[in-house]
Formats: sequence, C-alpha cells, structure tokens
Amino acid sequence: MPAPWLTRLLGGGPAEARLRRCRERLAAGDAVAAVRELRALVHKHGDAEALLLLSDCYQSGQGVPANASESFRLLNQAAQKGSLEAADRLGGLYLFGTPDPNIAERTLHASHTQEQEGQDAVAALFGDLRPWRNYALATQWHEKAAAQGIANAQAKLGLQYALGLGVEQNLDCALEYLRAAADGSELGLALLAMVYLGGFGGSYQPELAREVLSRIEPKKNALCDVLMALTHLEGEESQWRAQPAAKLLHPHAESGHVPAMYYLGELYRRGHLADHQQQAKLWLRRAAAQGHIKAVVALVRLLTTGDRQSPLEAAALCRQAADQGEPEAMFLMAHLYLQGKGVKASHEFAFKWARQSFEAGFEPARELLAWMHANAIGVERNAELAADLLKSAPQLSGNGQDLLKLLQQPSQ
Repeated sequence: MPAPWLTRLLGGGPAEARLRRCRERLAAGDAVAAVRELRALVHKHGDAEALLLLSDCYQSGQGVPANASESFRLLNQAAQKGSLEAADRLGGLYLFGTPDPNIAERTLHASHTQEQEGQDAVAALFGDLRPWRNYALATQWHEKAAAQGIANAQAKLGLQYALGLGVEQNLDCALEYLRAAADGSELGLALLAMVYLGGFGGSYQPELAREVLSRIEPKKNALCDVLMALTHLEGEESQWRAQPAAKLLHPHAESGHVPAMYYLGELYRRGHLADHQQQAKLWLRRAAAQGHIKAVVALVRLLTTGDRQSPLEAAALCRQAADQGEPEAMFLMAHLYLQGKGVKASHEFAFKWARQSFEAGFEPARELLAWMHANAIGVERNAELAADLLKSAPQLSGNGQDLLKLLQQPSQ
C-alpha cells in the first residue's frame, strides 16, 4: 500500500474520497452537507472538480440559493485550474451566450463588447438568442478542451469555423473538427449532417446526412430528428416524402421545438398533408409566437392567399419581420403595398421595401425592382437601370426574361 505522502502526490487519497462522498450526498439529496464539504475542499485544495461540482450546485440551487453569477465564477476557476469539462462548458457559455448578460462582466471585472456577427445564425440553429457573447474566449476554451479529445468542444469549435465566429471561416477546418467529434457528440453529428445538407456552404449530400443521423437514437434529439426530416425533403417539391418527414417532426413540434413547428407548418402550408390550411396556421402561428422569423414570413404568405385571407394580420406580422431586417418580409411588404392588402396602397412604400429587400440580398426582389424602374412604379422610369438589373441576375424567371427582351427592343 503506498505511503500517505505518495498517495497525495499522485492525486488520490483524502481529497478524492471526499469528492466521491460529495457526489454520493448530492445523489442522495443531502445537498447542504455536500456543499459544505465542497467548500472545504475548494478552500483547502482549490480542487478543480470540487469547483465544478460547486458551480453546478449554484446553477441548480442544490444546497444553496441559485446564483448564476457565482456559478459562472466557480466554473471559470475550475477551467483555469485545468478541468476540461469546465473548459468545454465555459466555451459554450461564451459561444451561445450566458443567461444573464452581466454575469461575466461582473465576475471577471472586465468589459467586453458584444459581437454581432453570426448571432442570428446561432439562434436559428439552436432556437435561443441570448444577449452576450465573446467568441474569442469561446475559441480559447474550446481549443483547450478539443485538443484533449473532448468531443463536445470539438463540435462547437467546428461550428465556430463553419460560421467564422472568433476564427476565420474555414469549412475544411470545420469538417475536421466535426468528424473528430462525431464518435462522441450528438451535437457533432447534427452539425456534420447540416454540412451534408448544404448548410454552411457545404455540398448537398443527403445520403451522407442520413448515414450520420442514423447513428443517433431516434426521437432522442430534436435537432437531429428535424435534420433527418429535411433529408426527406430533397430535390423537386413533387418528390418530397412528406409523411416520414412529418412523423419525425410532429412529436418535437408538440413538445415545443420551434424549428420542428416551422417545418411541420410548411409541409401543411404547401399542401403535402391533409387538413393543410388549419394545421399550417396552427404550427406556423406557434413558431412565429416564439420569434421564428421564417415562420412569420410563411404565415404572411398563408394569410394573403387562398379563400380565408387575413390581410390586416398578415400586414402587421410582415411589418414586424421586415423591421427586424428579414429580406423576404421586406419583399412581401412591397407586394402588400402594391396590392393594398392590409395597408393603404402606396407605390412609394412598395418601391422602398423592394429596394431594401434587394439590397439585403433577397434575389427575387431584383425582378420586382427592375419592373418598377421600367414602369415608373414608385420611382421615375429608368429603362437602362431596369435592364442592367436583369442582365446581372444569376437566373431569370420567365417574366424576367420577357421584361428584358422588351427593354432591349429598339425604341420606336
């Protein structure tokens, strides 16, 4: 049996036994005694695992009043002392945002500017947009944990490279980290599947996406099931396999997963499932109420077509999304002003929204803007500018081609 001094030198002995006892007490519901002993361990040894456990207690309110700021402070200390799990979690907080925008600033006594780039993309993936992030620190902690093989840290670092958050955007680096994470992280599998579904600029390979997602237990992970559903919606819309997609989406939509609500609503709106109008409104309204901008846009389209139109509601929803910078909503606002649906008809406002939509990168707005310039709708006639807009289009619809031919005819 090793001497006590050798046991202590090797990191075992009393401290390790006390940590084990703290875990047992927490599992048995004796959290107050566990916290008392964890505090003693932190005070005497500065033990990283004790700091991490104590951070969890403050986060969940076990044995102490819940205190997110103190939990963050302890987590930071645990990471500084070498806990890879703490480094992984801390990187995640800096990537996705702490629940309280002031926690990190109060705790670390440092001022960090909020980084805007990529926030909407992260929110779209994970359904939560929180107000404070520091992508440089996220990179620092994720790299530390990823280098030691922590799969979730590798997955999140892959996401950072895919979106260019705190690092230079690089899909090859993203794939390297995501493939490394795939054996031990469901997040890594989900993100890798996104790349194979054409996300982040990846090439569209639905068969590979299905193979990756099949490695996750069905109905366990909402994000992965939503992605698996999307593999059934490949190619032309007439080839979509709506029933298996809906089967995957429905339980998660019922459980409140916002992207699942949106995609299920879209299947109904496009007429792929029975009772499509009522169910489409139900699911799109639920997703829109949770701030899903694409659901708002889809709901506007639904409320301005068919037999049961609600133009006033559609205009109010569309204006909300357009004011938030959604390019497609701006495009729809232009049409609402042109048609006088839910708003007073105005060519000037129609032109304003069409131009803003095009400037925001919504390609379908190009032809509308060209048509308005060609016909002096809300702006003075400028046939040359209209033709230039159409000539520079990556692809034109039949109407766009006809308009360009008309503009190119010699004037009489």
